[in-house]
Amino acid sequence: SDCIADREEPSWEQVALKLRAERSQQE
Repeated sequence: SDCIADREEPSWEQVALKLRAERSQQE
């Protein structure tokens, strides 16, 4: 995961939001 973040350097906030959304669906 870190490697991809370093390579594409995407908004970590965007990733957090995505993980948060997936978590909401699971819960």
